[in-house]
Amino acid sequence: MGQFSWKYADTRNRERLTLYGTAYVPCPHGTVIYEGCYQCYGIFGGHDIYDLVADWNRAYLSEKMIEKPARKEFDNNEQGERCYQSALKRYAARCRRLTDFVNGKPADYMDKTYGDDWKRNIGIEIACKNKDNAALPFPIKICKQKPDGYGNIPASKSDPCQGR
Repeated sequence: MGQFSWKYADTRNRERLTLYGTAYVPCPHGTVIYEGCYQCYGIFGGHDIYDLVADWNRAYLSEKMIEKPARKEFDNNEQGERCYQSALKRYAARCRRLTDFVNGKPADYMDKTYGDDWKRNIGIEIACKNKDNAALPFPIKICKQKPDGYGNIPASKSDPCQGR
């Protein structure tokens, strides 16, 4: 499990959530999740933020959100074509996983087919980069103070000093 940290959305992304810090996560349906001792693994109040963002945006997801490997990225490699073909296979698998999720395949099927962290991986793919998270209808928003709602807060940006 990787380390993830963000800047507080309610400070205009100027202050960062640090290891052992406290945070509030407003949810689109009106609840707020509190985390009293953040460990930098993306878990807030017992909820994986990347699972949540995948669920919040499920109806809006498409394969266009999965970054396709560019051929030119593999040109400087001796084994460029083979590496590129492997990257295309991984891309196709990520697209299948996203499509199966959007189409409502049962959780046991998803676990068996894609592993038990499949939803987290979808969330990471759609929201880990600042521009991708901000483009979502329901982005990740992490706040320093308990928010009154979800809508008036900008998307949180990643902390460039991840996990420190």
